[in-house]
Parts: sequence; C-alpha cells; structure tokens
Amino acid sequence: MGAPLDERYFPLVLDVLDQGVFTVDERTRITSFNNSAEEITGYRADEVIGRPCAEIFRTNLCDQVCPLRRSIRSQERLRNRQVYIQARDGRPVPISVSTAPLMTKNGRLLGGVEVFRDMSRVVALERRANDRYHLQDIVGKSPAMQQIFELLPLVASSDSTILVTGPSGTGKELVARTIHSLSSRAEAPFV
Repeated sequence: MGAPLDERYFPLVLDVLDQGVFTVDERTRITSFNNSAEEITGYRADEVIGRPCAEIFRTNLCDQVCPLRRSIRSQERLRNRQVYIQARDGRPVPISVSTAPLMTKNGRLLGGVEVFRDMSRVVALERRANDRYHLQDIVGKSPAMQQIFELLPLVASSDSTILVTGPSGTGKELVARTIHSLSSRAEAPFV
C-alpha cells in the first residue's frame, strides 16, 4: 500500500466530480463548495462560504425536514432524496441529494457533507414519457400565482370537482394537468 493521500489534494479530487459537493459546519454554514456545485446552482464558492445552506438552496425541505440537518443530528447517512432547489437565476432545479455527518476519527462532530446530482434531464425525460405536469412547470411570480401554487397540492388531495377559469392563454390546462398529476388519480388518464 502507498502513502495516504495528502489532505491538500482533497479539493482537487472534489472538483473532478460531476456531482455537486459542499460541506457545512454544525450550524449548517457552508464551509466548502466544489466546481460542480457552482455549475448546478449558479453561485460561486466565494459567494456562499460562511452562509447558511438554506439561503443558497432555498428548498421547502430547508425549513421542514432538511436531509443535511437530519444527518448531522442523527449522525446517519441519507441517500438519494429527491428535492428541488432554486438556482441563483430563480429556476427550480431537481436534484438527488445524499448526506452524511462529518466526524473526526475520535468521534467529534464537525458538521456535514452533501453530494447532489442535477436531475433536470432525467425529470424532463420522465415528464415526456409520462406526459405529467408538476408545480415546477408553472411559472409565475405574482402574489396571486403564489397563492394558486400553495393551493394546488391541497386541491389535488381532495375528491371534489374543480373548476379552473381564466382568460385565454393564462395556463388553465397546465393548472388542470398539474392538479391531476398531484392527485391520487395521477395514474389514470387525464380527461
């Protein structure tokens, strides 16, 4: 066996990966951010180091059941959690996330590491194959549209009949298809 890898080479090794990798301290402030993480998110490492990861990734899991915080708290690894992050330019990006706690050899907790893959191509192919629509397919920043986005999952879980109205070209069919895709009848034909 050869000599162990000099730790100075670790950043170089991480930058070779085509997956995003970042580390955080025990308070989830970003401590490292590789090249692929920059490409996927649109943020440069020097912009994110020292900031809470929730400020950068802006996903609904950040406030609820963040996989990275869960790994740090439970000291367990989590693999292949599907989430959407918000890239720097505001577009949603589907990613697959794996997380683990960062510990010293003597068991002291340093923080956590997250490895993530951009799943945009896979999701696009699945949608084409399934002809399904999701909330992320609908674009709108107005307060009225934001209210609609919040209501769609609630409405979709209901067995009630839903009437979608609005002027021509406002996306009524997209809203209807999204409700269908989110409902318990998603496997049935959309009529």
